Parts: sequence; C-alpha cells; structure tokens
Amino acid sequence: MPQAFSPLIAGRALWGLLVLNIAEAAIFDALKGNLMNAVAGFLICMAILPRAKDGGVLAKRHGYHLLAVDLPWAWILPYTVWHLCFM
Repeated sequence: MPQAFSPLIAGRALWGLLVLNIAEAAIFDALKGNLMNAVAGFLICMAILPRAKDGGVLAKRHGYHLLAVDLPWAWILPYTVWHLCFM
C-alpha cells in the first residue's frame, strides 16, 4: 500500500507557506514605503530557500503525524527581529 503522507512533500509545503507568508509581508512593507524592512524580508526568504530541499522530519505518535523542520538559530533570530519591526 502506498504511503498517503509524504514527509518530504509536507515539509516542502510548510517551507513554501513560510516563504509566501514572509514575501507577502515584505511586499506589503514595500508598498507602504518601508523599503529597508521589505529588503530584510526578501533576504530572509532567500536565506531559507536552500533549507527547503530537506523537507521535514516525520514522527507518528498516538496516531498523529508530527512534522518538524530544523531551523537554525542564525535564521530564527533575524526572522524574529524582522517580524517585530513589521508589527
């Protein structure tokens, strides 16, 4: 029986949604005239794209699928600072 849930596809979909979310916010910033924040958002998008090929790590516990992606602190910190500036 073929596997119905692929961790690689699910992980890539999660990465794609994250990049689309950041890109949408960066475009919104550019339209508002906050060009430095928009550039920072696009740089964060470009920094995460090479990691998207890894997909995600899948574990099954108690009948539920758990999807986890490995983000380095060197990416999480700039994203958090950018997100706080966006708000």
